[in-house]
Amino acid sequence: MSTVNLIPNLAPPLQNTLSDLRGFSVQEDWGRWTLGSQAEVVFDLERPQQVVLFYEGALPLKEQTLQVTLDGRAVGSFRQPEGQLFQPFAQKLLLSLPAGLHRLKFTTNVSNRDGVTPPFAPDDHRDLGVKLSALTLQTPSVGPLGDTATDWRSPIYNVYPHLITPAYLPAGKDGVALLFLHNADRVPALKYSLLRAFPAQTFQVSLDGGPPRSLPGAAGGHLVQGTLPLPPTLSPGQHRLNITSEARGTASPRMEITARTTLPNGEVGFAVQYLSVQPTPRFPDVPLGRAPLAAALALVLALALLLGLLYLLLFGTQKPASQRRSAESSA
Repeated sequence: MSTVNLIPNLAPPLQNTLSDLRGFSVQEDWGRWTLGSQAEVVFDLERPQQVVLFYEGALPLKEQTLQVTLDGRAVGSFRQPEGQLFQPFAQKLLLSLPAGLHRLKFTTNVSNRDGVTPPFAPDDHRDLGVKLSALTLQTPSVGPLGDTATDWRSPIYNVYPHLITPAYLPAGKDGVALLFLHNADRVPALKYSLLRAFPAQTFQVSLDGGPPRSLPGAAGGHLVQGTLPLPPTLSPGQHRLNITSEARGTASPRMEITARTTLPNGEVGFAVQYLSVQPTPRFPDVPLGRAPLAAALALVLALALLLGLLYLLLFGTQKPASQRRSAESSA
């Protein structure tokens, strides 16, 4: 039996919140098409909630664009790369939504039967817009620190998965959010590796909406890497980290990290190579730059200890020569 990619898929406890669905084709195993220039999902929350929105699909037409809005606010923007067809788009967002009706809209500039653009499916009578292979609404789920069974990408939000090389997650202009579950057993630390979008870009981190704090890292190079200990007094439970960057100066050229994708370069603030909150090791690691020196000191100390033990074994029970002569004179 084949798996059906439900569009939309509202996971528990949101399964009964769908209020209306407009501008979509019939459900197929792989997903749905939007029809015409706009499609809309309307859902109704009984109480304020954090909601994870994930969607992915493809733009089938030349020069096609897609604007995604939630309650009239832009959340995603995509465009077909020049000379390409059926290029993928994807986004994962963490949203704090109030109770009440919410409207999620997908708006495109061209479609299969708009009479302006040559149709990509001339034998299909439907006015197909964009292809949606996933559209999920669910509440966030966070595993404990150090859970090796969980992909480090899972608790990271406000990113565009799968759109550049697998090594990097493009982050939105407003930065990324990272959820983690602290159990108070070990002091947590943030381990990070971030790809700059322009030279000398710097980053800040805030914990649970608190004041931002600079992330240490080299002033030069493309990557900003390091480990930042979090407060040892952090209470048990779920916490949120936000990673942001400063605005780009007009004299700072952007790096083309999203070339040949559906992401306009201006939509991306930076990219994530690695980002995870981990328990601090019980025995801290020696910094890599000092490892040779530490090894040399340990070797010298071990040799000194060994020589001392050999001296005691060989000479420790013998009396000094002056004491032996004194004993012989007395005799």
